[in-house]
Amino acid sequence: MLVTICLVTNIELTLNLLTVKVFFYARTLNLKDGRDLWVFDIDETTLSNLPYYATHGFGVNPYNETLFNAWVDEGAAPALPETQKLYNKLVNLGVKIAFLTGRPLKQKDITAKNLKEAGYHTYEKLILKDTELYHGKTAVQYKSSERKKLEEEDGELLETVETNGVIFLEPTLVKGLSSSLILFTTLLD
Repeated sequence: MLVTICLVTNIELTLNLLTVKVFFYARTLNLKDGRDLWVFDIDETTLSNLPYYATHGFGVNPYNETLFNAWVDEGAAPALPETQKLYNKLVNLGVKIAFLTGRPLKQKDITAKNLKEAGYHTYEKLILKDTELYHGKTAVQYKSSERKKLEEEDGELLETVETNGVIFLEPTLVKGLSSSLILFTTLLD
């Protein structure tokens, strides 16, 4: 139990420090044209699936897509507090928000409802994976392609907030911080 408490504390501290750094970075940007877009991932970035994992062995049990999708369909995932603070600060700065997730299109309505109930009220786009279009494609291929579309349609992509450590983009796809990606890593990766 003590290890779990320390782990959670370290994750919260890490996220807190990263969100403060990101916010100060965002304040330095010229955000006057209204075309600036910040992209957030959903699972384990804006919404926490910890309640699901708490009842399914915290990753000790093999991943069960059916059970996980049933959890998502409940629409009960709480907001991750540090990410929500960053989101609110960015919205107050006038940054447009988009959500990009690997969840399938069939979960769009419940995902939108869950985001709203968790406090994410303002966003330009909610993009879920078209599993027919991206069948056989990796998460990197899918998300990179969707980010490129966002940049072509909406102007400048400022940054991307991810947690899973799998998404690495070519620097030309996203403009901003040095690696073109803000990667929130946790000790659970």
